Amino acid sequence: MVNQPYVGHVSPNHPGGDVLEWNIPNTSYTLPYMVNDKHIVIMRVFDQRQRRPASWG
Repeated sequence: MVNQPYVGHVSPNHPGGDVLEWNIPNTSYTLPYMVNDKHIVIMRVFDQRQRRPASWG
């Protein structure tokens, strides 16, 4: 993720495109995150077995 910060896809929870989601391979976890300048800001670690929130905010 550090070498390829845009590996995720645009989050449907944030249609503006500023929040990306990366589904961690071979797990049930998703990382919603933002890329600000040269920093990756992970908003939370989400277990896909849970009910998805309306927003990551």
